[in-house]
Amino acid sequence: MGILVLSGISGWAGPFTAKDNGREVNVPIDDVFEIELEGNITTGYTWENVSESSGAVEQVGEAEYKAAGNRLGSGGIFTFKFKAAAAGSAVIKLVYHRTFEKDAPPADTFEMKIVVGMMGQILD
Repeated sequence: MGILVLSGISGWAGPFTAKDNGREVNVPIDDVFEIELEGNITTGYTWENVSESSGAVEQVGEAEYKAAGNRLGSGGIFTFKFKAAAAGSAVIKLVYHRTFEKDAPPADTFEMKIVVGMMGQILD
């Protein structure tokens, strides 16, 4: 498993995607970053943040959904924004499921460990 160091959303080439599932990422304090995942809200499925709060990473606003086209039933992209709020670490866990199917397992999951600190290093 590789470790990726972020230097801020403005200096980074793009958001995290499904290919980053399972990675560990170092993020400087106060950085804002995005996770974009494909989905199709017209099927009743949605991506939901089910992460446990650690104080190190906070979700910024609600997830946004943008359809990929104008065709009825076409899929799109869910975008989550997060802020590296304090030194420490957190595991972001997102699940793709139908919220009304309480006992059904998620159709997909996304997890990424975020290590927050000065220049991506936790300071003691």
